[in-house]
Amino acid sequence: MRDAVNQVGQSRARSRLLRRTIAAGVLVCTAFAALAAASKTPGEVARAGADIDVLHYTARIEPDLAAKSLRGHVAIRFIVRTQGAQRFDFDAGELDIVAVSEDKKPLSFDKLDKRVSVRLAAPAAAGSRHEIEIVYRGAPRFGLEFHPERNELYTVFSTSQWLVCIDAPQERATLDLTVTLPEGLKAVGNGRLMSKSALGGRREAYRWRQDAAMPSYVYGFAAGRYNEAGGTSENAVLRYLSSDLQAPQLRRVFADTPDMMRFFGRRAGIRYNGTYSQVLVAKTIGQELAGLSLMSEAYGREVLDDPSAQALIAHEAAHQWWGNYVTCRDWGHFWLNEGFANFMAAAYLQHRFGDEAYRKQVDGWKRRLDKLRETGKDHALIYEHWSKPSADDRAVVYQKGAYVLHLLREELGERAFWGGVRAYTRAHYGHSVVTADFRRAMERASGRDLGEFFARWVASAEVVAKPAAGRSERGDAAKGRSGASRDRAVSEAGACCEQAWALTDAWLDRGIVAERSFAVAACAAPTQERRGQGVGAARAATTNPTDRGTVPIRPGRLFNLDRPTPRPLAPSPGTCAAPSIARPRAPFVCISESRTVHELASWL
Repeated sequence: MRDAVNQVGQSRARSRLLRRTIAAGVLVCTAFAALAAASKTPGEVARAGADIDVLHYTARIEPDLAAKSLRGHVAIRFIVRTQGAQRFDFDAGELDIVAVSEDKKPLSFDKLDKRVSVRLAAPAAAGSRHEIEIVYRGAPRFGLEFHPERNELYTVFSTSQWLVCIDAPQERATLDLTVTLPEGLKAVGNGRLMSKSALGGRREAYRWRQDAAMPSYVYGFAAGRYNEAGGTSENAVLRYLSSDLQAPQLRRVFADTPDMMRFFGRRAGIRYNGTYSQVLVAKTIGQELAGLSLMSEAYGREVLDDPSAQALIAHEAAHQWWGNYVTCRDWGHFWLNEGFANFMAAAYLQHRFGDEAYRKQVDGWKRRLDKLRETGKDHALIYEHWSKPSADDRAVVYQKGAYVLHLLREELGERAFWGGVRAYTRAHYGHSVVTADFRRAMERASGRDLGEFFARWVASAEVVAKPAAGRSERGDAAKGRSGASRDRAVSEAGACCEQAWALTDAWLDRGIVAERSFAVAACAAPTQERRGQGVGAARAATTNPTDRGTVPIRPGRLFNLDRPTPRPLAPSPGTCAAPSIARPRAPFVCISESRTVHELASWL
């Protein structure tokens, strides 16, 4: 089956094939990652990493391209959540564990199935920090693709097949990744390229740093004898790479990428900052990673033949917002990743090619949903367990999920719908979500109770997913009181961010600040406080990419810093509570047309 995905191509034969591949759930991008990290099933132990919060991975990977194997070393820095815990599990796929240590002292461990269970030297106190080092090796059958005939290797779908980590999507961490490669290859990876150094023996080491905490399933890299072209889109630096296509061809394949990044940034209310790389590789269905995406060389040739075949390019680009930065908290809410990416890709096709292109996408989703219902395979969008998903399960997540967003758009109208999407994205940017978070944002934006709509289209179907005992949409009760408190805190803090962003939007509409010359620091969910960024840390967004970062704040104050003497502005949004786990906080907004975010931080 060919990898290209396009429902709006002009060639009838190609379009029929591509429509069938979409209907079969070919746009699975992260479905295999989800399968590898599936939620627990009845009788299974808690997920790996349930008792810890991973802060950072420092990894060194040494692949052997000819032997299709690897050696690896990872240092995992984490905080213990449970008082007295001593044994912790990590996802390790089919990797062989050689040694585990802390402070250079060996630790005992067991490799059981696809996990490594590590025992600390002594029981840990809740809140204590640890860093363990794991040495491993393996010959991955999937997760890391080796193509020695092309001098190419790249990661897809299952990170724990090449890096010991925590697979769960709600577990976000920063990453420092070094990959040793044969001399002469060009490589791209997550985050900033920190160095490229010669090692001798015709080898080179690439090192990247991913500063924004990301779920591990979007970690990865690609390396090959690539040709390269590039461009820019507002704050984004764009790179296009391929072994088969030359630079002029790459510019034709990805000609619409700059426009896509602008379009999605406006719909999200957050512009993309940094480098975004798009790589055509030997074979893949399509894979989003943090700061890059992979598609097949065959798909690239399809786009050369038919420039309107943009659906997959747009789908993967949309994931840089919906999936990577706003991530489903568990795979039961996977539609918030994939349904969103499918819908946003169609919205871009509408923007680029007109209403007919959008309608073709919608009609395809509806036909697939009708088939699910005819065969009794329709399902609630929220899954109790995402384990061994079938093609029909994926169709529910991808096609039905996108169709439900289309119906919600028609129900609410353009202004309320897109306002809700923007508020939802801004409020939860850099965090994990459940369906209730999305519903709440859309209700606020529209001023309507959407209970009936969500009951009909999201929570019900001919086959309905029934919650397990003690489980609700907000999460598994087995997480305990601390987990429930954390969920409430994140949700309420997200609501405050919505209010803060709404205020700045109103100021934009009234001309109080200029669209391209203001910086805003908005309240963040309390998970950031656990990242060592200080109590009351804020997410900062700005039109200047060098100013983007996190800054400490005092809550509950709104300042205009362009006045000679900074003072609180009225009205203050302090009526909205934004509790952290430790104590309540109020939202905070800081706006300046003349100062950078780092300068703003000095006032706070």
